[in-house]
Amino acid sequence: MAVRNLQVKVNSNVEYTEDFIRSRALYRGAIASKNEDGTLLAAHYEKAYEFNTNRKVPRMGIMLVCLGGNNGTTMTAGIIANRLGLTWATREGQQPANYYGSLVMGSTIKLGVD
Repeated sequence: MAVRNLQVKVNSNVEYTEDFIRSRALYRGAIASKNEDGTLLAAHYEKAYEFNTNRKVPRMGIMLVCLGGNNGTTMTAGIIANRLGLTWATREGQQPANYYGSLVMGSTIKLGVD
């Protein structure tokens, strides 16, 4: 159920329209550089950002259980890497994808005896 004629005022940097929520932000930072004589110089800068968020939520969506966290995405990436036979270069040479890292990092074992 959509609410019509809803007016929300947060602050002067946020604007609500029928289709979008627009917000403006000012990022302030500093850049350090070294002069030719070796002295350091810090200069301030400002960068303006504008964010637009669509207010109309799409009707179609999917939620995959267990895929929202780190474990689910790591498992999915491991399955895809093994299926594609991906390899990468290390100091010891080419390493192929395997499930060993996922098993070691995703499992727990008991150490010692109480």
